[in-house]
Amino acid sequence: MGRPPNGIRPEEVLRAAAILFARNGYAETTMQEVAESLKISKPTLYAYAKGKRQILQAIVEKWMEGAEDIMNTAIASPDKAERIPLLVMSLSAFAVEHGPDLNVFLSEEQDLPRSLRDKCRRWSRNVYSNIRDLIVDGQSRGSLRRDIDPSVLALTITSFVTLLPRWYEPKGRLPIHDVVTQFMGLLTGGTGARKGS
Repeated sequence: MGRPPNGIRPEEVLRAAAILFARNGYAETTMQEVAESLKISKPTLYAYAKGKRQILQAIVEKWMEGAEDIMNTAIASPDKAERIPLLVMSLSAFAVEHGPDLNVFLSEEQDLPRSLRDKCRRWSRNVYSNIRDLIVDGQSRGSLRRDIDPSVLALTITSFVTLLPRWYEPKGRLPIHDVVTQFMGLLTGGTGARKGS
């Protein structure tokens, strides 16, 4: 990626492109449309990036780096009981804030170069493995239900986070903190009615 043109920051270019890719599809989006959304000329955009694929790769890399930082922070938390709640809360907020990036990461794999496509798959497997390890640890300490298979629970968490931007409305009835808190309540306590309720 080149130097920011006309004072436009790199993240602004990636954000504008991600929104267009997520809405219209990578293949259907042109560099002209990206330039127009930024109110710059197409040659100026090319001073920033060699082409559309380079922007796509940067969006995908940015998503993985941000999510990985969150994962590493949760794993390193000294409060073991809070690792899963911290991870789910932080990843959910990140997913909502960067919904277009996540959408591109999930839907445009076929347009990535082979090396990055393979890296994305390894990264996804590693995320799942790390979440599963945290679940096993939580179950062994009694902070998570032990009657649910860790693999099912890990898939439930990853599905919740990745699908969240598709339906969650930031200006809706519930703030993201409340949505995640209720989700975590289901993980730890289930959906059965309590006695006397």
